[in-house]
Amino acid sequence: MKNQDDYDDVVYVVREQEAPLKYLFWGAAIGAGLALLFAPSSGTETRRQIRSKARRFRALAEEKYDEFEDRLADGSSRVKEFVEDGVEDLKIQAGELTDAVKGAGSTARDELERRLKDARARRRGQPEVESAEEVEPVT
Repeated sequence: MKNQDDYDDVVYVVREQEAPLKYLFWGAAIGAGLALLFAPSSGTETRRQIRSKARRFRALAEEKYDEFEDRLADGSSRVKEFVEDGVEDLKIQAGELTDAVKGAGSTARDELERRLKDARARRRGQPEVESAEEVEPVT
């Protein structure tokens, strides 16, 4: 039998990995700073261009947000219609099933009443009843 000391210990070393996106963001920030420093236009012109592009970007973002909101509202209304149609279909099917169960229940009751009447007739020595139409309901 092997002893606990006979087994080799396994050691796992976990190294922390730095986030690669961190370097991407630092590189983008440094690149943007260098681009501003070495831009061919003056500081005033560069700031004006930045403001202009920021306005266009904001307008584009607002437009895309409005489109997204419209699509979301449209999708929401379509889902609501789908669910309402499904609920209506389920109500119809439930009604049909209820009617079928009631019909089956009354048929079973009629059959039970007929058999009961047959059994009573046999006990009294009378002939059996042939159809369920001849059965009088038991009250």
